[in-house]
Amino acid sequence: MRTEARELSVCLALILGLSATIQGQEITLEQELTESQNRLEMVRERRMQLQEELQALNEEINSVSMRMVNLEQQISVSRSVIDEMRFQLRTLSNQISEGQKELFHTKDQISLRSAVLSRRLRDIYKRGPLHGLRVMLSSESFPELLTKYKYLHLASYQDRSLLREVEILEQEITDRTNHIEEEISRLSSLQYVGLQEAMTLTNIENIYRETLLNFREERNVTTGEIEGLTADENRIASLIENLESRRAERDRRATANVEERSFDPASVGTMDWPVQGNLIYNFGRNTRPDGNVLRWNGIGIQAEVGAPVYAAKGGTVALAGPFEGYGPTVVLSHGDGFYTLYLYLEDIRVTEGNNILQGEILGSVGGIETPEGPHIEFQVRIPTNDGRPEAQDPLQWLNPQ
Repeated sequence: MRTEARELSVCLALILGLSATIQGQEITLEQELTESQNRLEMVRERRMQLQEELQALNEEINSVSMRMVNLEQQISVSRSVIDEMRFQLRTLSNQISEGQKELFHTKDQISLRSAVLSRRLRDIYKRGPLHGLRVMLSSESFPELLTKYKYLHLASYQDRSLLREVEILEQEITDRTNHIEEEISRLSSLQYVGLQEAMTLTNIENIYRETLLNFREERNVTTGEIEGLTADENRIASLIENLESRRAERDRRATANVEERSFDPASVGTMDWPVQGNLIYNFGRNTRPDGNVLRWNGIGIQAEVGAPVYAAKGGTVALAGPFEGYGPTVVLSHGDGFYTLYLYLEDIRVTEGNNILQGEILGSVGGIETPEGPHIEFQVRIPTNDGRPEAQDPLQWLNPQ
């Protein structure tokens, strides 16, 4: 019984055009589909934007990587040059050591020759400037004189040679010392410049490495976001596919229901008047005495309060109770989506779910509080092409009074 009552309630909502729930479901389905399509478009746009950013990051990474390769080559060359300078400095240092030994030896020779020269000078000074002349004059013969002359001349030549040799050795020491000092200074300067250049290149390399690391981290984050967006895109696309399938199924069922509910008005036959009385308004648009234009979904039949209201056609009670705006109401279902409605009753004498015969009393005339006075409104609803019941003019089925 509960299931049947729920079905009757749904039928009533359809009959009175209050199929808001079903329409709401359709609207919700359409809205969800539209929102999903919008989300899918946003996700795709964001994914494409991130893919462009990822491409730019890859280009930056490739550019920095190439610059690092070139920089590493420069650093390698600089280090090779520095190593060569260090080798030259070591070689020069060895040369200095050997030169210092030679210098020490030369200085010893200079010291010996200087000592000999000093003795000679002292001896000449002590003997006086005429010593050579006295030696020659003391000769007893000419051969002896020649011998002494040659000796004095040789001694003088040796003294000059010794002096010259000392001067040459001293100049050689000075030149060699200056040359070694210049080479050390030059190589030290070059080594300093090379070290500074290597340090600069190393610092630049470290900056490139840090930049490259940041780019790669950013690429990983972007790649992860793209993967997440791709998963979202697939999920939303699947949801859209499901929603479209649901919509197609809904449309298919609606079409099937319309085909199943295809209703032939002629199959109803004729119906009896629910109450005997005068028509106070017809189906459709009517103008009231006060000038207001109203659209009626049924006909108004004037009758005395409490007059019995009969079933115009046999059917099942879909509703027996108050209905907002219409007071006590009875709705009969006659099958295939065909309904009759009895509105503005004074009381109700049937129960929902009861099977009613044509001409059986449903209740009595009410409508005292309406502007039209005591009357009932009689409506007929038949299914249209979209499957929903629609109000029709009851007079086309009622027998003449």
